[in-house]
Amino acid sequence: MLRIAFIIFMFIGQAFASPSLEMRVAEQLRAYAAIGDDARIDITRMTKVRGAVDSVEVRRFDLDRGYFEAVISSSSQSALIKGRAQVKVPVVVPRNTVPRDTEIAAEDIKVAYAPLLHIPRGAYQAVADVAGQSARHSLASGRPICADDVGYPIIVKK
Repeated sequence: MLRIAFIIFMFIGQAFASPSLEMRVAEQLRAYAAIGDDARIDITRMTKVRGAVDSVEVRRFDLDRGYFEAVISSSSQSALIKGRAQVKVPVVVPRNTVPRDTEIAAEDIKVAYAPLLHIPRGAYQAVADVAGQSARHSLASGRPICADDVGYPIIVKK
């Protein structure tokens, strides 16, 4: 009885200890495309695989469309898998609409993850970079804040 319990424990322990194939493919995609650790990679579609996989090697990854090809192998055979992944990166967005010429407090903004292809150039990734600056025009809720959208507050001396 104790032996059966030990075998079951070992089997379940291995299942929880080893990362899923999707996680392993995502990490290989991250390394292949030199994507930073702060980004998220979501596998949206992938060839179904049965059985254990020893290694994953990415052969191609198109960041624009998200399509990838990888070779997986086990002890006796290898196979080509295909799929689609979406890379999301952190960006600073307003929690609510921020009126023009309003000083932005840290409580007014948050970090959200958005698809890499939908991020405009110059978008901020850290709250500290935006807090304390002034909105040059009205900032819509949920839209990435860029360098052109904010500036230092205008101080008028009388």
